[in-house]
Order: sequence, then structure tokens, then C-alpha cells
Amino acid sequence: MNITELLENPPPIHQLSDGNFMLMGLAPEVLTFIDSRINADWHTLETGSGHSTILFAMKGAHHTVITPAAAEFERIKEYCAAHGIDVGNVQFVCEPSALALPRLDPTPLDLVLIDGLHGFPSPFIDFFYTAGRLKIGGLLIIDDIQLQPCTYMKDVLAEQPQWRCEADFTPRSIVFQKLAEGTEWGDWTDQPYVLRNSGYNLSTPASRLIGHLQRGELSAIAKKIKRRLSAG
Repeated sequence: MNITELLENPPPIHQLSDGNFMLMGLAPEVLTFIDSRINADWHTLETGSGHSTILFAMKGAHHTVITPAAAEFERIKEYCAAHGIDVGNVQFVCEPSALALPRLDPTPLDLVLIDGLHGFPSPFIDFFYTAGRLKIGGLLIIDDIQLQPCTYMKDVLAEQPQWRCEADFTPRSIVFQKLAEGTEWGDWTDQPYVLRNSGYNLSTPASRLIGHLQRGELSAIAKKIKRRLSAG
């Protein structure tokens, strides 16, 4: 089975409270992007499940999928069995991601897909526990960026020097490539988007001083005071 067949014959996975099914998940262009990038050597993880889970299995990736919706896992497994797709490399974690992620083996990851719960603070929790595991050069996909929590994450990362936009599928999804470590542990003064939208401008002396204080850079503060005293 290939990506074209999956897109033409998507299985019903997500069931509504009234018993009906809704076709939910990544847009076809995002699934096609994933299909073009990953292979059986990749270690991948997603919060939430859906057609993307089937695609990761198709590609043979060492994949971890996390959702408390056990019925979704059963539908995915049934579809894969019916279409000859091996799920042997897929780790199904039936638990809320906020509980599961801190306990998982911290294997380095090549790709992370954040597409679980979208209400505050769930996407941020998913990011916090996966960003550090993502390899330098690895890919982070954020789905449903039209929703405020995901919009905010997208806007923050778009201005972080540790991340670069790899592909933009607005209005639904965005892909970032990780360039360096550290965003998940940074303070607000290390985040240009947060800093600017909090009313600070690091081009002013006062705001630079705040930045030094937040980062504990006492030597830099001492040098500034010494220069001021020397200047009279």
C-alpha cells in the first residue's frame, strides 16, 4: 500500500459522541510531506492518532503514538491488518500524553507530530517533553495552528534562533526544523516573540539589564555598572 491509496481510501478512525464518524487528521499535503521525508531508520512520535499513524507504520518507522482513545488504536490496527501493513515497529501508548511523555524512554527522535489535545496547556506540554528528544536537524510538525494554543506555539518558534520553518501548510499545519538545543528551557527574555509582546524592547538599556538579571549574568551587569561609574 502507498500514500496515494491511503489518501483515496482513508479509514474512519475518529468517532463522535453521537456514534457517527468524522474524517479528521492531517491534511493530504502534510501526509504527503511526511511520506517524502521519513524512512524505516527514523524514530518518530505523535500525540493523537489517525491516518498519520497508518502512514508511519507503512514507512516502517520506529514510531510511538500516544492517545487515551483505545478504540482508535483498534480501528488503526484493523485497517493495517486488512491492508497488509506491519505495525510491529509501532508502540501504541493508550494514555494521555501529559502522563505518558515524562515516563517514556528518552530515545532521540527524528520527527515529532503534535496533534493530540489542543486546549491549553496540552500542546505546550507535548512540546516541552519532546523538543529535547528531537535531534538537531529533526522535524517538528504542529497541526491545527488555527487554534490559539497552537498559534501561539507557532509564533514563538517562528522567531526562535533554535528553529527554522521547514514547510508552511497554513492555515492548518506548520513544520519546523530544530537547529539547536534549548527553547523548552528558555526564560521569557530568551524568547523574542514573548519579550516583544510583553512590552519590552531589548534595544533599550533597561530591557537589556532585565535580560541579564533573568539569565543570572552578574558579570555583565557588573561591567555595565563599572562603565557607568567610569564615565562619571
